Amino acid sequence: MGNGVVRLAKRITNSLFGYLNRQFFIFLFFLFLSGIFWLLLTLNESYERDIPVLVKVVDYPKKVIITSDVVDTVRVSIKDKGYALIAYLYGDALPVVTVDFKTHANDGKCIVTAAEVQKVLRQQLYTSSKISGVKPSQLEFYYNYGEKKYLPVQLNGEIRPMRSYSIMKVSFEPDKVVAYASEEKLAELQNAVTTNVSLLDVKDTIVENISLEKIAGVKFVPSKVKMSVYPDVLTEEALEIPVTTINVPDGKSLRMFPARVKVLFTVAASQFRRIHPIQFTVVADYKDIVAHPTEKCTLKIREIPEEVKNARLEQPQVDYLVENQ
Repeated sequence: MGNGVVRLAKRITNSLFGYLNRQFFIFLFFLFLSGIFWLLLTLNESYERDIPVLVKVVDYPKKVIITSDVVDTVRVSIKDKGYALIAYLYGDALPVVTVDFKTHANDGKCIVTAAEVQKVLRQQLYTSSKISGVKPSQLEFYYNYGEKKYLPVQLNGEIRPMRSYSIMKVSFEPDKVVAYASEEKLAELQNAVTTNVSLLDVKDTIVENISLEKIAGVKFVPSKVKMSVYPDVLTEEALEIPVTTINVPDGKSLRMFPARVKVLFTVAASQFRRIHPIQFTVVADYKDIVAHPTEKCTLKIREIPEEVKNARLEQPQVDYLVENQ
């Protein structure tokens, strides 16, 4: 009795699911069929889309060097049926506009106008396709026949060390680049300037690749350089420097007490070993003593090494004695 009930339940279940499966597949078939009809109707409608079109300039003379970036793609607004636009966007029907260099080159500049692009393009599009616009309105690039000039690289921007540090050196590799341009443009150029650099609170060595500022009609080789920034910690130092007397007339002598004074200064730690007393000049001017007689002589620092900063006298005034010889 129990087995019969189970078999009956299975037959009912199989019949029910079989019926439902048939209904489901019938539903899927008609859904697919309606989707096909909808797609056909949709693709038969007219649309307007921007289509990217490659523009190739051919037949360059061997000596020609392109001295600017070349934009080789235009966006063409095309109006047509949906299936035609799909062929342009995703199929093999996407056209390529080919123009001859010699036809469009003139005095260092090659220009291809939107009208010329449309003229060539219409011959390759479907007859039903209509062009309503081309962006940009023209393609242009500069060229020359090998004229060049070597230019030093110049920093554009600001490199500021952290407090108590100094920037010892900023170097570029290479420190000169080749510029290709027209003779008139090359005559104007004196440096190859980097793009803007802003480095603040520098205390560690920095190495970065920096692009050179682009100039219309100029090609730099290389277009990037390696910039190295070398900071160093500053240190307070002092050296004893002999006082030199100047403008002392014949028959007179000028003596200082003391004859040597300390000069205090700031210098990068790595450079202090190269600093020597002979590089400093501290003077006592006889003319100043005569013009402004006081009990003490005011000393002046006349010369310091290039690496030294904030040089000052520990004892700016000293005793003196004028003697007749």
